[in-house]
This record gives sequence, C-alpha cells and structure tokens, in this order.
Amino acid sequence: MFTLALTLVMIWIIDELRRPTKKYFWYPISIVIVLGTCLLSMIWGLDYEWHGILIGYFFLYFFTIILYLRLLEDIFHLLKRLGLC
Repeated sequence: MFTLALTLVMIWIIDELRRPTKKYFWYPISIVIVLGTCLLSMIWGLDYEWHGILIGYFFLYFFTIILYLRLLEDIFHLLKRLGLC
C-alpha cells in the first residue's frame, strides 16, 4: 500500500510542477523526480521498490496516449465505413 501512496505523491508533485514550467524544462525535472522516488523506495525497502513506482508512472502517462490512439483509430474506421475516407 505504501508504494502506491508514494507513487501518487510523486505524480502529484510532477503535475504541480508541470503547470508553471515550460515543456522542455518539465521533462528533465520529471525524470529527476521519478529517479529520486525510485531511489527513495529502494532505501525504504518498499514492497515493489522501484518497479512499482515505474509501473504507476508509465501506466498513468502512457495509458492515456494509448486511449487517444484507439479513439483516433475508431474514428478512422467509422469514416472508412461511411466512405468518407
């Protein structure tokens, strides 16, 4: 349970820092925060250590990209069925 809490705190910090900073500054800052959180989970000896932190981070940010790609694919198939594409 504590790995999930630490992951949620990490995501909250990254989201709070993403708003005021520019995109090219946000990526290196988020990588440093993720690596720091992974190191902290290994030091504290949490359940899944750094694996749980990375899974939570990738699931959140890359799952939304996959959903948008699937939505675009469905729209394309609909347009193809209607003969518009």
